[in-house]
Amino acid sequence: MERCGILMITTILLRNRRNSMSEIHFFENSLIVEEHMFLGFIQAGDMNKREYLETLKKAFNIPDYFSYNWDALDECLSDLDWDDMDKRRCCLVLYSLPAENKDCSILKEILESPEIKVEKVFIHSELKDRWMRI
Repeated sequence: MERCGILMITTILLRNRRNSMSEIHFFENSLIVEEHMFLGFIQAGDMNKREYLETLKKAFNIPDYFSYNWDALDECLSDLDWDDMDKRRCCLVLYSLPAENKDCSILKEILESPEIKVEKVFIHSELKDRWMRI
């Protein structure tokens, strides 16, 4: 295991058919792909507001002062001033949305705001219809 930014990853080197090495990385909620790129992942699951915000906190390694409300998330994603996050290109990968449409609507408003520092948001295609309806 090697230390990679804010998370521990396990790397497995495999020989592919051309006899060159391939790397497979196992990760948790976030991954620093290269020195200046960070990916935060929200895994699939039916989560209420609190659980979803806890998952976002973990994915972005948001400091403990985070108060688990939408305003706090908006503020944190607009600053990214911890762990040199503001020096990285930050992306978010969503495999789920909050269970309540009201919370999903607020999340959508935050992520579509020009104020946030998240460069790209990738949403799993199975969520597209719901995202577009809100």
